[in-house]
Amino acid sequence: MYLTDTLADLADDRARGVVALPDEILDAFPGAEADLLARRWTPPVRDLIGRRTDEGSSSNRPAP
Repeated sequence: MYLTDTLADLADDRARGVVALPDEILDAFPGAEADLLARRWTPPVRDLIGRRTDEGSSSNRPAP
């Protein structure tokens, strides 16, 4: 749920000049924070969103 809220709120956060993601996540994708704030879809943004989406998907899967 947190991941979904975070991704859905990116546009609202950006409008306030905020990227509400932990520093350790942003640090793993240099340039993504500035690109998100500037509404640029760049490789760092794509990779950050893709990684977060993958993490959210795998955490919702039932254990084998």
